Amino acid sequence: MIVKLISPETEYPPYVYVGSAAAITRGVTFDEFLKWLEEKQKGIVKQCYDSGHWSVFEFVTFDFEVQNVSRVFETQAVRSRLCSYEWESGRHDQQYRPADAAEDAGLGKHITYHITDYDAVVQDEWTPAELARYVLPQGVARKGRICRNFRNLMETALNRMCSKTQQEYREFMRHVKEAITERDPFLADFLVPKCKWYGYCNEKDGCGAAPHKGNVFSAYKLYNDSVES
Repeated sequence: MIVKLISPETEYPPYVYVGSAAAITRGVTFDEFLKWLEEKQKGIVKQCYDSGHWSVFEFVTFDFEVQNVSRVFETQAVRSRLCSYEWESGRHDQQYRPADAAEDAGLGKHITYHITDYDAVVQDEWTPAELARYVLPQGVARKGRICRNFRNLMETALNRMCSKTQQEYREFMRHVKEAITERDPFLADFLVPKCKWYGYCNEKDGCGAAPHKGNVFSAYKLYNDSVES
């Protein structure tokens, strides 16, 4: 899988646009915000993050080019709302290959078998590519663009950086975090799985990296009962 950050190429680090959006709620203009010390700028961003006031994080958008992802990933990715997507068309005849995730799972030869079917349908039966593509499996490699604001990326990270999510999407989020880290390491630190954000796991069957929600709430109730008694 290849994930390349296309934008933003901005004059200031992305966190500045998040922080200035928070500052305007206090009557502080963008130019006035730029005069703040970096520590104070980052402080208001962290305050919004910790308090769950995440609307300000919508003021930074990241545009990624992805390659060698599967149709499975494409279907999962577009479940996120208020984002922009473009995927390569299958209406023209082209050379297909197994997606990296399919190869990693040892399914490459099976994907290749169906790609051979596709080639035969197009070449031997003279079927238009836009119809022949129906025989292609979900494991063929795809290219596309994914454009999301940072709030969406934070909310996606809660679930898709969890060890219980599908490996391909988890790998995509790892690449996303690495790419944003190069641009703005401060902001990238906010991309975490939900167990780190909540302090507990709310999955039915967790991985054990964090205490389960039921156990945490039970312990909290016992503590409250002991205090009240």
